[in-house]
Amino acid sequence: MTDNNTDKKQNNARATLEDNHSPVKTAENKIDRLMEKATELVRQKTTRPVRYYTRFLSRAVLLEESGPPRAIVTTVGIISLFLFGVITWAAVTTLNETSVAIGQIRPASSVKPVQHLEGGIVAQILVSEGDEVKKGQPILTLAPTAALSNLERIKARHIALNLQIIRLKAFTAGEKGDFSAFEDAYPQLVQDQRDILTQQDKSRSAQQEVILSQLDERKNELLLLNRQEKTERKNLIILAEEMAMRQELTDKGLGSKIKLLEIQRTHNKAEGDLIQTQSRKAGIRATIAQVRGNLVALNEKFRNESLIQVDALSSERAQVSAELIQLNDRVRRLAILSPADGIVKGLKYRTVGSIIPPGDLIAEIVPISGMLVAEVNISPQDI
Repeated sequence: MTDNNTDKKQNNARATLEDNHSPVKTAENKIDRLMEKATELVRQKTTRPVRYYTRFLSRAVLLEESGPPRAIVTTVGIISLFLFGVITWAAVTTLNETSVAIGQIRPASSVKPVQHLEGGIVAQILVSEGDEVKKGQPILTLAPTAALSNLERIKARHIALNLQIIRLKAFTAGEKGDFSAFEDAYPQLVQDQRDILTQQDKSRSAQQEVILSQLDERKNELLLLNRQEKTERKNLIILAEEMAMRQELTDKGLGSKIKLLEIQRTHNKAEGDLIQTQSRKAGIRATIAQVRGNLVALNEKFRNESLIQVDALSSERAQVSAELIQLNDRVRRLAILSPADGIVKGLKYRTVGSIIPPGDLIAEIVPISGMLVAEVNISPQDI
């Protein structure tokens, strides 16, 4: 026991010395003391638990030995993490400040005006002030009555001009004319042009018949004169032989001088008749040539007149075609469309039946696809 007491004193001295250097050493010394007491109890072969002996320790020593409670440690850790998170968030986060001011929002690009070239009567209003519209979306429509009426009238005129040109070309060429492209859609107009073509052909044929009849008459006259000339030539040959014979008899004193003179007179008359017949034949040939010329002139006249009409009708058709394009475009533009994606602003006509003058401003489209500019008046104290 004496040795044990000596060891305890030495240990206490060391513990006291180390206690002055570090709190950790102090705690270790206290633990060592407890362990020594526990060892001593074991040596004494006691059966009581350590907890039984520790209750005799003072309250301050128990608190000092047991350390802080786990709940407090956990709470302090959570609070520390929260504070760390708040500080980190405040360091990296930007806060926006809002001020209320009076002003307007306008697009950086200019607004798109909505206009109509010809104007008209409002038939339908399809949007309202402030509506959002897409590019090409109808805003309002105009009454189609006048535009469609003009379009149908010009279409009919255009078809009629085409049919007339076909008829005149067929008449010039002496053909029947191909109206098949228009026959199904416009049967009455096609039939009218066919009837006119038939009448024109009959009129031309009648005039040609007159000239051909004159030509036939002159040819018949020429044929008769040819036969007459042939006969006269034969008679002249016979008279010439008879005159030669009488001349020979007269020269011999066997024939009558009077008979010879009669034969000579008859021969001379036959020569005159032959010359007259030949002259008439030349006149008939000239007449035939003239009649043929008249026939050619008649055909040329009809051809030239037809070509002049075709030229005039073609010019008119070109004008009508241009007008037809304009009217088709006008009918297509009866629906007034939005020129861009945006907001409807300043819708001027809001009643069905309103009359829109040509080129008048109907509304404006504020684009929404581009950048917007805010024009506001902010108080200096809010800056």
